[in-house]
Amino acid sequence: MFGLLFLKFAGAGLIGTGVHYITLISLVQIAGAGPVTGSLTGAIAGAIINYLLAYHYVFASDKKHSETASKYGVIATGAILLNTACMYAFVHWLSLNYLASQVLTSALSLGYSYAANSVWTFRKA
Repeated sequence: MFGLLFLKFAGAGLIGTGVHYITLISLVQIAGAGPVTGSLTGAIAGAIINYLLAYHYVFASDKKHSETASKYGVIATGAILLNTACMYAFVHWLSLNYLASQVLTSALSLGYSYAANSVWTFRKA
């Protein structure tokens, strides 16, 4: 069960991550925003998509949104803070390309988000 659930979570996460990257690239390349700002904005957009997919598809939750959304929001805030801090460090301190930085940051966030959401937000009673 764990393996399939993780694969569904990762698959849904790819969609949210796609939204994140499209937002990031659009803001940096078209709007001229900095990579940390673009990544932060993309992370917020991706978190919204990820919540909806996790609620309806991955965990098929029967809990009320008022319960799951608040828990997810706490975890998403942690993930967004992790994302922003890592992007800042990778881009400004290590001088990595912003897309390479985002790939590394996304990998770090996946494990954190899955563990936290599966044991707290969407855990079955």
